[in-house]
Parts: sequence; C-alpha cells; structure tokens
Amino acid sequence: MSENGSISNILSQAFTDEVNVEQMYADKLASTGLKHSQVAKLLSIDRNSLGPIIQGTAKQPSIVNLLKVGEFLGVDMPTMMSSLLRNKSKEDMKELENARKAAFIANNFDLSRLKEVGFFKRIDDVEYVEKRLCAFFSIPNIFAYENIQANILFSRTKNPYDNPMIDFWMKASYGYFELLQNEHPYNRDLLKSIIPKIRPYTRDPEKGLLTVIKALYNAGVTVIFQKHLSKTQIRGATIIVDDKPCIAITDLNQNYATIWFALLHELHHVLYDLDMIRDTVFHLTGEGDLFLVEDKANDFARDILFSSEKLKYISPMIHNQLVVDQYAEQQGVHPSIIYSFYQYEMSKAGKNYYGAFKEHFPDISKLSKTLNINLWSEESINETVAKIKETFKFT
Repeated sequence: MSENGSISNILSQAFTDEVNVEQMYADKLASTGLKHSQVAKLLSIDRNSLGPIIQGTAKQPSIVNLLKVGEFLGVDMPTMMSSLLRNKSKEDMKELENARKAAFIANNFDLSRLKEVGFFKRIDDVEYVEKRLCAFFSIPNIFAYENIQANILFSRTKNPYDNPMIDFWMKASYGYFELLQNEHPYNRDLLKSIIPKIRPYTRDPEKGLLTVIKALYNAGVTVIFQKHLSKTQIRGATIIVDDKPCIAITDLNQNYATIWFALLHELHHVLYDLDMIRDTVFHLTGEGDLFLVEDKANDFARDILFSSEKLKYISPMIHNQLVVDQYAEQQGVHPSIIYSFYQYEMSKAGKNYYGAFKEHFPDISKLSKTLNINLWSEESINETVAKIKETFKFT
C-alpha cells in the first residue's frame, strides 16, 4: 500500500470530518440528475450493495465496488475506506491499529533475535511487544521509536546501518549515555595521562576494567561494557552525547583480550578523531567502519598493550607457559593479551591458532558480574542506568 494509502493515513482520515462520501454522492446526483438506481446500473453494482457503501455501513464491500464508486465521485481509495472505517466498531478499529503496529514492529525490529538475547519473552503478541519496547525506551507509543535521537544522527550523511539490530543497539546505547549524564568535562590532557597507565590493570580480570572505567569517567569519557547483541559484529563504538565522548565495548567473541583491545582502539578515536565522529555522532568498530584510520587505531591499541617488538621477542617461546607468564608479569600485561596478539599474527601468515591457549584466557563472566551490565533483559534503560550508577558510584 502506498504512503497515502497506508493504514496510518486512512485511520487518521477516518476520524476527521473533512470528507463525507454520502454528501458527495448526494451532490453528484443533484448535479448530474441521475437517480440512485441509474448509478447502480451504470456502475454495475447491485443497488442494495451500493447504498451501504455510500452510507459507510457496508461490512465487507468488494474492493472493485469501492474503486468504482471512488472513480464515480472522483475520490481515491483511502477516502472510500476512511468513510467505511468511520462507522466501524471499536474492536474492529483496534484490530486495524494492531495490524499497523505489527507492520511497524516487523519492519523495525528483529523479533526473533531480540527474543534470543532475552529482550522479549514472546513475540506473537503485539500489545506485549509494544509495551515492552515503550517501557524500555520510555516512549509513549511504538511509532515514537522512529524519533529517538539515534534515528537522525546521520542527517548529514546517509545512514549506512540498515540492520534493525544495529539500529536498536545504537538507539539503546545513545539513550543509555544520555541518561548517565557525565558531570565531568572532557579533559583531553587527563585522558592522555591515563592511557599509558591502563596496561597493568589488564592483569586483574575481576576489577581492572572497572577501575579504568572510573578513571576515564573522571576525564569526561563515559565507558560502558555490555553484552554482544546477536546479529551484529560490533566490538566497540565511540559516540558523541552532549558533545562529550562516550565509548561502548561489547563481549563479542567472549574474549578478554579483545575487550581491552577494543577499549584502547576506541580511546584512539576519542583522542584523534572527535571532529570526524561529530559529523555522524556514531562510529562503530566492526560494522562497516566509517574511517580510513582503523589501522592507526589498531596500531595504537597494540602499542599501548603489547608492542610488535615485544611480541617478536616472546614468540619463539610462546609454548613455554612459565616464560610467557614471567614476561607478561615483567611487562605488566595479562598473558592472554600476548597469546591473542600471537594468534592474530599467525592468522596473517595463514595459520589458525585461535583454538590454542584457551586455558590462558580469563572467564569474562567474572568481569560481567563486576560491571553488572545486562542491558537487554532490564525493564528499561532508566532501570539499567540507575543500577550502573550505583555500581560505578558515579553519583
């Protein structure tokens, strides 16, 4: 159905008095001198069927008959349908409105995936789905989802993210940062002094990331860690909210080393690419990166965590756990980061080591518990923010 013929526009027109088909029909008879029975014959419509269509009381009129009457009166199909809807029962109108909502929901959300991650308990009830989404985003109705800030972030350039899950992730993340409202101004000099001190905190899988996040918060950089959202490949994002840099990192691939790498990668964007990010407000790492500076951000993260020179030194001894552990302690880094960088270098040489060294990678569930983030199963973004503020003691 065209935009003008959408259920939304038809329903809207049905509740206005701008178009009165019955009066139009009477005027047409008066101007042409035709009688009702004659019009019925001219249109090849049974007169007993024509009357209810004109009066707006027909229960299930033929679409062809509606088109015929519309042509005779010079009005379009939405006008004819709105005339009929004006006299429909509240129950019928509710069903039509639910059909409109169902179409919107199906077009804008990946229901099955959101059910998989625990956001929905069921996806076969329009009223439940709308209620869940409205509560989560604090919006008055499901159609207001289109107006959430993230939907207009790409007004200066075409939005390249047409995946409903990515759109959902961005809007949730933006709303999350907007509510956190970091009271500290962004201090680039303070950030530059913090970054070189991050590496040793990788050695504490339970509290290290939380400590770093608190320090970054004081520098005006808000960081959240959240569960990877199915059907996206996002491992990090840099977002501008209220002209302050915000970072979201995910547990994509459930890899402890990747989480730290993603954080340093995004911090590079905060330091050097804020002007570019302001043009779009969002930069996603892992989902069609917008910049040609990803290599620089990757090199920056590697140099901060564990340089290429250090990796070359330890690589010949990579299978000697004792030596790797001692070297990691000496360099102030968690051993998993050494193993992770080695796996990556081997992959560039065509060798797959991603199944190796698994026992040396921390279980990130401990980290998840410390940060206490489970955004997708919470009742609302407001509820999540309240919990995280308490956990991080931002207030």
